[in-house]
Amino acid sequence: VIFTCGGTGGHIMPAIAVANIWKERHPDSKILFVGGKGGMEEKLVPKAGYELVLLPADGVSRGKSFKAIKHNLHTLSNVMRSVKRCKKIIREFQADVVIGTGGYASFPALLAGSMLGVATCVHESNAMPGLTTRLIANRVDRVLVCFPESVGYYRNPKKVEVVGMPVRREFIFTEKEAARKELGIDNRPLVVSAFGSQGAQAMNELMAQLFRLEKDAGFPFRHIHAVGSYGWPWMPDCVYHQGVDLSKTDAITMQQYIYNMPTVMAAADIFISRAGASSCTEI
Repeated sequence: VIFTCGGTGGHIMPAIAVANIWKERHPDSKILFVGGKGGMEEKLVPKAGYELVLLPADGVSRGKSFKAIKHNLHTLSNVMRSVKRCKKIIREFQADVVIGTGGYASFPALLAGSMLGVATCVHESNAMPGLTTRLIANRVDRVLVCFPESVGYYRNPKKVEVVGMPVRREFIFTEKEAARKELGIDNRPLVVSAFGSQGAQAMNELMAQLFRLEKDAGFPFRHIHAVGSYGWPWMPDCVYHQGVDLSKTDAITMQQYIYNMPTVMAAADIFISRAGASSCTEI
């Protein structure tokens, strides 16, 4: 089985959830992930214990300027090269199925699989199909969606199946007391905040202000905050300018990404999030 996904955790974690169940039910299966360079998959997939092949991954610009057109021509060139490489990967790996869960990196592998006659399917986590799903929907054998209302967005409803959102087993069975003990959380309430693997600037700025209020109140609760990849370079300065020195308190833990989210979520008393498809299902 080849899983192909990329960019954000919302595309990657559903693929890992399915891969885990697949490996559990068919332990002799070979599983390979195909993703894009520079995406979250570079960290998340190896941490989950799966082999990963990386392709060049450039997004599509929606602008009409000369710069945007030049960028899209470069992207198209990369896609064509990636499709050729994916054909080689699929043949050498002897894949029986290619499963895509979104992101620009998934398009070349799904297209290559369909061109080679390998079974293909794409899972769309959002109610409305993203660009990659729209481009590939007519080529794949199955389109898997989360919501019955989504079926009407596709030209061929007969190939669309409503399956919901795959979630890792740990989100269901991790117990609160054991999670808090593992994390070393004391009797104070635990607040967890996360706004997607890339982060949300406005919400990160609000969290920095919340850190200041927590300090002024004497740190009445523990707070774990995931900044996201975009906010990570500037967030420490933002917090410092609010008058909070994180090196001098154990009440606040700020990190780029929460890799053990099932444990952290189980331990939490309050979870603050934006309404991403994966996040909502995990909550």
